[in-house]
Amino acid sequence: MHANFVLQRAIEVTPQDGLDFIVDEIQKHAVYVCLHRYASRSVQRLLERCVASQLEVLVGHIVRNIDRLASHPFGSNVLRHLLRHGGAWELRNILVSMTDNVAELALDRCGSLVLEKCVQVATTGPYAQAVGQERDGLMRALLREGGCGSGGSMLQRIALDRYGNYVAQRVVECSRGGEVALVEKQLGHLEADLRKSATGRHILSCMRRHLGVRRGRSFQAVGGA
Repeated sequence: MHANFVLQRAIEVTPQDGLDFIVDEIQKHAVYVCLHRYASRSVQRLLERCVASQLEVLVGHIVRNIDRLASHPFGSNVLRHLLRHGGAWELRNILVSMTDNVAELALDRCGSLVLEKCVQVATTGPYAQAVGQERDGLMRALLREGGCGSGGSMLQRIALDRYGNYVAQRVVECSRGGEVALVEKQLGHLEADLRKSATGRHILSCMRRHLGVRRGRSFQAVGGA
């Protein structure tokens, strides 16, 4: 437990070109380390400090295990850190994997946090233009009609979920172009249900702030439904 704090500090103060021996040891057990309560923090420090060439093998292990890491309490932290500090290649791979499993991960305590970061970074991050195709694919999956298996949309399902509602708020904040009308329409149908809970009211407030919906105006009317 305490040794991990020493290792983290060593990573922070060691010159970048002197970190290779730490990377070499960690990448031998990459997945185990990423899933460990304490050791995963050292991986996060390496993602902050090292250049891409130093982390090629370690990041390769992470990318090949996105499905396993995304729903794990410590592995998901590593993925979010990689989204923040990685490049276009890393972001692209995470987006594709998360899109393939969006229905499950959006309702997962840890997976929903990774999805939130995916939507934000892919829309406003430094590599947003480079991953535009993957970003649009993720948004289509989140806005897909019939995505909940009961005639509604994926967004409608996650908006009423204890974890998914935070993903829904990020979708509202990051929607653009034709996505805006879909968001307004789909969430407009849920207005009555959203008003019944604190999390639902957060979504309605988010819509007012980011989509310019005036207080008291029907979301169904705004969405054209």
